[in-house]
Order: sequence, then structure tokens, then C-alpha cells
Amino acid sequence: MATNAERQSAYKAKMRQTGKKQIAIWVDPAQQAAIMAFLAGTGELPVTTSRLKVVHPPRIKKKRDAREAWQIKNDELWEAHRAEIKRRLTAGEKPSEIAAWFNTLRFTGSGATLNGYIKGI
Repeated sequence: MATNAERQSAYKAKMRQTGKKQIAIWVDPAQQAAIMAFLAGTGELPVTTSRLKVVHPPRIKKKRDAREAWQIKNDELWEAHRAEIKRRLTAGEKPSEIAAWFNTLRFTGSGATLNGYIKGI
């Protein structure tokens, strides 16, 4: 025997297959009666000229980037020049030569940081 959750899941899957979509709305008793009469085919839905207030879900706050400004700048610089660095490595340039060139672009990280980037390629 299936559990209630399994029966509900099967029913929802069946309804989705027929192209239906489940929605939930809050209504007062008069609205409920009008909707039920409309769905039963015995009534018309009342037309209202008042505007509905749409309630949006609360905004999710973005997590603050915990990196320092110089770390963010270095990461952005690395991403912007990743293809060029890969090309230089493939061409046989030494990491120290790449570091010298990269420093001219205002890279402020240490040699260890740059080596970490290069090893990630």
C-alpha cells in the first residue's frame, strides 16, 4: 500500500503529464465561492478594476565576497589573461618570465600565488 506522499506524488506527476500546473492562492470566502461556482460551470468570475498587490518573495542577500580588493583584482586580471599565459607556457616560456610580464600588468600577488594560478592551467 502506498503512503499518502507517494499517492500525492503520483497524482501530481499524472497532472503534469496532462499539461496542468498546480498553483496556490489565498482567497477570502466570497472569492472561494465565486471560483468554485466558475469551476463547476455555474457562475461567472467577477471582474474587478482594482489592482492586485503582487507580493514578491524576499530578496536573497548576496554573500559578501570575503576576498580582499587586491585578491579580487588579481583574480580578474588572471581570468582576463588566462589564454595568453597558457599560450606563453605552451611556447616554452619559463614561469619566471611569465611572472615578469604579468607584473607589468599590475599583478600584485606573490610568486607563490602566480605559481598556484599556473599549476591550475
